[in-house]
Amino acid sequence: MQERRRQLDDLELLELTSDCWRATLAPASGGNLIGLLHRPSGLEILRPPRNSAELRTNPQCHGTPLLLPPNRIADGCFRFNGRLCRLPVNEPATGSHLHGLMLGRPWRLDAMSGDTVTLACDFTRGEPEFAGWPYEFHLEMRYRLAPETLEHTLTVENRGSGAMPLGVGFHTTFLLPPEESATVQVPHQDSCWEVHPVRRLPTGGRRPWAPDELDLLDGRIPAHSRAIACHFPLGTGHAAVVLRRGWRISYRFDLQYRHLACWNGGGGREFFCIEPMSWMTNAPNLQLPPAVSGFAALNAGESRTFVSAYSVSR
Repeated sequence: MQERRRQLDDLELLELTSDCWRATLAPASGGNLIGLLHRPSGLEILRPPRNSAELRTNPQCHGTPLLLPPNRIADGCFRFNGRLCRLPVNEPATGSHLHGLMLGRPWRLDAMSGDTVTLACDFTRGEPEFAGWPYEFHLEMRYRLAPETLEHTLTVENRGSGAMPLGVGFHTTFLLPPEESATVQVPHQDSCWEVHPVRRLPTGGRRPWAPDELDLLDGRIPAHSRAIACHFPLGTGHAAVVLRRGWRISYRFDLQYRHLACWNGGGGREFFCIEPMSWMTNAPNLQLPPAVSGFAALNAGESRTFVSAYSVSR
């Protein structure tokens, strides 16, 4: 693996190259893998930003931004172990907190050895958000450029004195140029979560898929050809496929990701988001058992690791 530093305007990037991959990381913007080129095919797999302003304005729409906690929290509030957790309401249209604490937060380069680079970030009581999220934790993100796969590993370690709520996800944004008429194949069950039409929060009930939603998720129509915004529990399938120019891009995610969201910005755009989440949208506030919602806790001193991987084949 070779590495070099380069600039995207005022943002320093770390570029890692192997025979198979060129991975571009933005440590100062969420430790985000903002670019992933598969060299044998020439395919840019993830949607890169054109400039640093675009990344800062919409960090959730480029690369693989970490969401902790993922998706929406109603009114930004929930109770955990008798304590009120409060996050800012940053989506006024739905009255929710959206996308968590780590989006765009700076990370540091922790280690680089062989085919692996590790970034790290700490959330401590000195953070402004600690008053509403009073949990100290340490994060490590490892990127391994193996010959056939790029492996992406997140480890969350609880460094506080008590249990903390644990929900993580990635807003993985694939590049899908509309002129390619690319398709996706996304694992799903026979229904998805019903969501409120305005607040975009799950009601706790399920609804059947619309026929054109299934056509899109099963790869029968191009992924840009209709709008989709859906959220659903995963079953046994934990790998999605993007088909572009005769190549098969596989995105495999950890079994601990219990839910998936798919979103394409209203259709007709150059991206498609496949978002694995360990807990579902608004999980702490739903009257559903943890075995269903994915709501979980991480005890003091414990850590949990989530692994995803990308590969490309004919």
